[in-house]
Amino acid sequence: MLVDAELRSDRTWHITGVTTPRVGAAINQAIVLQRLNDDGLRSLLGGAATSGASFPSWRSWELFRDLARSLLTEELNSLIRRSWEGLRQPSPARVLVSIRAMLLDPDIALAEGKPAPAWLEVEPFDAAAASAASKLRDGDVTFDVTRTQVSFATGGNRIEVAVRAPREMLIHECRVVSGDKPLLVAPLTRVVRRDSLTALPPITLSAEAVRGFAANGASGGELLLSVRGTEKKFATPIPVAALPAFSSVADIFLDLGSTNTKWALRLEGKEPVEHDQDTATLTEVWGIDAYRKAELLSDSAGERWSEWVARALPALRHWVGREHNAYLRNVHLSLPSTEQFDVIALGKTLRDTARSGDGASRSPQDALRRATTENLVSQGAVVLVPEHELVAAHYLGVLRILQRAAQAYARRFKNHEARRADQAQRQRTWDSRQAAVRDYESRWFGYRWFNDRPAGPSGSRPTVDTKITNPAEWMNDLVEHPEQFDHVVLLDAGGLSLDISVLEKHELVRALSHSDTGCGGEAISSRVGRHEIGSRGTRYKAQLGLRWLPTRDLSDPAQREYRDATRELYGPVLSRVLRSLGDTRWKKSPHCCVLLTGGGSRNPHLAEYISELASESGLRANVVDAPVVQDLIRQAREFPEPLQELDSEEVRRFEATQAWSERRERQPLARYDKFAVVGGMCALGGGRL
Repeated sequence: MLVDAELRSDRTWHITGVTTPRVGAAINQAIVLQRLNDDGLRSLLGGAATSGASFPSWRSWELFRDLARSLLTEELNSLIRRSWEGLRQPSPARVLVSIRAMLLDPDIALAEGKPAPAWLEVEPFDAAAASAASKLRDGDVTFDVTRTQVSFATGGNRIEVAVRAPREMLIHECRVVSGDKPLLVAPLTRVVRRDSLTALPPITLSAEAVRGFAANGASGGELLLSVRGTEKKFATPIPVAALPAFSSVADIFLDLGSTNTKWALRLEGKEPVEHDQDTATLTEVWGIDAYRKAELLSDSAGERWSEWVARALPALRHWVGREHNAYLRNVHLSLPSTEQFDVIALGKTLRDTARSGDGASRSPQDALRRATTENLVSQGAVVLVPEHELVAAHYLGVLRILQRAAQAYARRFKNHEARRADQAQRQRTWDSRQAAVRDYESRWFGYRWFNDRPAGPSGSRPTVDTKITNPAEWMNDLVEHPEQFDHVVLLDAGGLSLDISVLEKHELVRALSHSDTGCGGEAISSRVGRHEIGSRGTRYKAQLGLRWLPTRDLSDPAQREYRDATRELYGPVLSRVLRSLGDTRWKKSPHCCVLLTGGGSRNPHLAEYISELASESGLRANVVDAPVVQDLIRQAREFPEPLQELDSEEVRRFEATQAWSERRERQPLARYDKFAVVGGMCALGGGRL
């Protein structure tokens, strides 16, 4: 006979069955099990009722087996005698007892040492739980999901559920589905104790999984648990809050600065919304760590920056969902390239890590890859591009369009003038022949008798096309010196630093590109207006700039102070870079383009000073900032003859970002292109604004 014993998860022993293939149905199971549970367990556990904190020794099992054999022998022989129909009394039957102990408490382990005897089979927890689960019926497993609601609130991406079952069971997998679409399939190991409400580990949903609840208009989903020992799936509905439509996705473009951040959010199919905010306030509103730019860039490997972005993505994802009712898809970011910090190399590392998908790696870049997968939808990415590439793309794209338009018009003008010259020559020839005929006809008879009539003109008198407008000076400059766009100096004059990027044919010249923290705009603000009564700082500088622009008058002491401070701070840095370019690298091709951006570009004395320094260094520099480019676009549109490509996407994008800057500028008329970096993001990879 086989005696089944269970050590349940509440640390109690129970004798659950006695089986034999020969007379099993005839034995009174209830009486036998009651006696085994009363007398047998006391012998097994040493009189400790039915509970045990450890697995009994082999000696205790031998005592239990002896008692069970005695009890079963007595019961079996009594049954035989009652049912015997022969004349002679039957001889006593011998009973062989085997025991199967099922460990349904995962915390109880067998003691190491002597192996179990052959008549004792000990089923470990996994097998025992599978056997118990096979007896579960529909409706036996109940769920508590009162702490779960899928949403964009804090914790809304977690499923928290507790499970109760009448038997021990071992959960080994969970599935989250919406309709017939699986949103999450993941291993989940949890022991559910008998008749005990057991909390499962929180199930974290990726952004794509949350978005899946909105697919096909579905408003909810189900959690399916797989249990070892049965093919049944135990399911419970998942409460889901109102979510955006599946197609509602957003891209964010971030130009994070130390003190101020320019950014834009573009919802799919809609125009973007631009913002200009204090960085500290912005990160607080978003619920992310403070952005300490200098500290993050001090790590040349970019690990600190990658860790910051990885921590920021979950908060950004929930913020976009709550405030804009959309799923975050792409995050575009920019950083300046410095001598210590190689943005190009970091961007390449991020792309390589995303492609390799090495989940075993614990590098910050791989942590960022995992955060990207978990928090962005539609295979979105964190796109990192150096600031110099973005600003160059923003400005040079428009300038090249103007250059192509100027070249096309110059060719048209040249062809038109050649055609006019030919028409004028043919007209003169026609007039000359016509005059010869008239002269012949006006002579006296004898002259006409002895001389032949000259050949007259054929056809009607040729006409000469109307003269078209000569190309403007700026058009001639773009046409005659196209190489200036292959030699670019980008100066980002910010409040705390001057970022210098030298580009040759779109490639960064690292030896001359750096960031200088000694000549920021705030340093100039501290030196200007110290003897004046009234406003100070950036606003005061803007007022000086407004007064300077129409007058060009240095008789004002404040203007002289502004001019002198500009030259004193920027001079050493700029002269060193420009002299190096003029003396060596660009000596044979001195035409270049200096792109001036950042808040410092509002300084009217800076652009003039750059032109002077470039000329002294032997360079023929075209100093360009946002107002200059905007003025060129205006002149091109007002040109008497139509120019091509002025309605292109690049020009429209530039004008849109310039309009953003004008709307966001706190000092009227003291404008500059605040959103040059954001515009560059759109130009390089953000698509249509």
